[in-house]
Amino acid sequence: GSIPGGRTFGYNVVHKLDSRGEPIRGLRKINASEAAIVRDIFETYSKGRTLLKICTDLNRRKIPAPKGGKWVQTTLVGQAARRTGLLRQTLYKGVVTFNRMVYRKHPDTGRRLSILRPESDWIYVPVPELAIMSEAEFDSVQKKIEERSSLRKNRMLLNKVMLDEEKAARRAARERDARAARGKQIVGRYKVYLTSRKLWCQRHNTAMHPVRARLYSCAVKGCPNRNLPLL
Repeated sequence: GSIPGGRTFGYNVVHKLDSRGEPIRGLRKINASEAAIVRDIFETYSKGRTLLKICTDLNRRKIPAPKGGKWVQTTLVGQAARRTGLLRQTLYKGVVTFNRMVYRKHPDTGRRLSILRPESDWIYVPVPELAIMSEAEFDSVQKKIEERSSLRKNRMLLNKVMLDEEKAARRAARERDARAARGKQIVGRYKVYLTSRKLWCQRHNTAMHPVRARLYSCAVKGCPNRNLPLL
């Protein structure tokens, strides 16, 4: 039941000594604040929110990623073959997965290599006291990950056989849907926003243009009023 490796997001390492004064390794306890973030990530993903939007929201809230820095999509899903990533961490449902990897040295370089074992060799040990969510909630998200991955593969295959005219029509349809979803309106060649022609750069007396959602910029290069967030 001991937890191998370093600290997992959502848990703290427990420092404890045995009767001989030696450290007992592999002990963990739930970190309440990080566990709440884990539940929030699983819930929002289950509701259909994309990985990119989840990462953007976490970064906007200034929540540090597990290894520090910013959240990226691979932090959440990792590698499919190795079942890595926060959304695939079985410890969150109270199960430790052992024996996934074997480590060997390269005969020529001496570098440490990680080799994935067959899934039939993996060992699952229940640790219900470390569960952050129910097994049903966790398994439901795993199914959604596989479904989204399959849809992406199908879209890539379809894109290879589509004609250029069909691709252009599909892109145009996506742009129309995106504009409608954002509540934006096209007048002539330009996009019209609620703040259009209302934000001006005081230094250069020019209109501020939207770069992307809630981000505006002066058209003059080098101006300090570039990439300003709209609060």
